[in-house]
Amino acid sequence: MQDPKISIFSAIIWHFTQHIIAQDITQTIRGSIIDKDTQSPLIGCNVAVYRDSVLVTGGTSDEEGLYRIEDVPVGRYTIVASFLGYRQSVLPNIIVNSAKEVLLPIELEESVLTVDEFEAVRLKDFQEIDQEDAARKMNISQPTFHRLVTSARKKIADAIVNGKAIRVEGGNFRFN
Repeated sequence: MQDPKISIFSAIIWHFTQHIIAQDITQTIRGSIIDKDTQSPLIGCNVAVYRDSVLVTGGTSDEEGLYRIEDVPVGRYTIVASFLGYRQSVLPNIIVNSAKEVLLPIELEESVLTVDEFEAVRLKDFQEIDQEDAARKMNISQPTFHRLVTSARKKIADAIVNGKAIRVEGGNFRFN
């Protein structure tokens, strides 16, 4: 017959090992989210964690643009960061393992028009002024006006297709 102390000890060890094996191993995904051009932190960005197109968990960036998603089960994921007016950032094949936290800095981008590009598109496309008259109104040559309109249209198309915000910057201006 076996010693009862050994049997009790064996039962306790078996119970704890089964409990440890049954636990899910998790880790943390963390990082920062900034504007690609200005390098400013973006507050309130959504960060979603997907496995096989199924949302597993997620989080939001804080006032410093930092996010932290805890208790992510070990595995391979797609991370999607989004913020209104910015192009969504999709990071596929992110491996979460038990060894260390996953650190993912993320940059989101928007489209930026110069005041001159904005004015060129406003005159040509919105007010439907011909190129020669529009260039004269801006006090620039027709080739320069053409370059501004072409550049602006490309940025506007990029913003529409990729879901980016459009920011107008540069110089002193006032909208009427």
